[in-house]
Order: sequence, then structure tokens, then C-alpha cells
Amino acid sequence: RNVVKSTLASSTGWVKTRMVGDEERAGPPGWWDSDAAAHLPVFYAALDGVAQALLRAVCGALGLPGLEELGSSSNLRMMTYPAARDGDAPSGLEDHTDKDWLTVLVQDGTPGLEVEGRNAAEWVPIAGDIPVVVNVGDALQALSGGVLKSKVHRAVAPVGRARISFPLFVEPQTWPEARGGGATKYIVQEL
Repeated sequence: RNVVKSTLASSTGWVKTRMVGDEERAGPPGWWDSDAAAHLPVFYAALDGVAQALLRAVCGALGLPGLEELGSSSNLRMMTYPAARDGDAPSGLEDHTDKDWLTVLVQDGTPGLEVEGRNAAEWVPIAGDIPVVVNVGDALQALSGGVLKSKVHRAVAPVGRARISFPLFVEPQTWPEARGGGATKYIVQEL
């Protein structure tokens, strides 16, 4: 059974929490307390600052329109994945690409993030001890004309150990025109 808890934060504050699956197995006991909650706005602001600076640098290096022209907004999610039990079907997030400009993911040290290899049947694990991972999203891939690639990835919970991650999604306020190929294409995407 797929059990993932997601809490959403944005510049306007905490928006929603949703639980999918069995609440009892949502995370390790004591993983959340009021002290941690008090620090999340500061964490969000710092992570968003890093993401915005990174996006400005990438756009500048590739000669792409700046964020001031295109606009962006961001939201931070806290994702919890329960520990899988021996014999359980894998739980987590199915394979997908992110639809945004980019995603900055802070991991808790637990493995579970995987990217699609050169062969669609191959999954390459990202070491859990890499604290921050940046994913290019579909919008940035389109804006760069495919120079930057949005990678298919998934998250799985390892056996015997819960996983918590904090993805910050930086989304366009205006969807970009795709570059290249002679014809102008637009991304039509429901967020």
C-alpha cells in the first residue's frame, strides 16, 4: 500500500496536509514536534533563496529570459515515506518528472531517490547521504530547448527504515515558450 504524507508550504504559509494510505505507518514515532514546525518558515525562506539564485545563474549562463520576465513561485513539501516491511510491495512515489522550473530536494540521509537510467527498465539510486539534490523540471527543459533535461525519477521507502524529504518546487507563473525546432510550442500542463 502506498503511504505518503505530504505537507505543503508556500510564501503565504502552511496550506494543507494530506495523507495517503495507512496513517499509523506515516513516519517514525516522534518525527514531528512543535520545535521543528517553528523552524520550517526559516528553512523555507533559506531554501527558496538558494533555488532562486540557482535558477537566475542557470538562466544567465544559457542566455535565457530572467525570472523577472517569466516570474516564479515556490512551495515546500515535507514528504514522509514509512519503512517498508519485508515482503511488502514497494511504497513511495511512482516514476514521474517534475513539471516546474526546478526542484531542490533536501534528503534526511535515507536512500530511496532513484533516477531512470539510459535504459527505461534501469533505476539508478541516488545516495541518501547526498543532502541536496537538484532536479531540472519540464518547464526549464522547454525553455532551454532541451539543453537541460527533466529526468524521470521516483522515491521508494527502504525496508526497515522510514524516509523524510523536503522538496522545494520552483514553478513558473507564466509557462515558457519552448525554444528550437522552428515551431513555437507551449507547455500545457495542469499543476
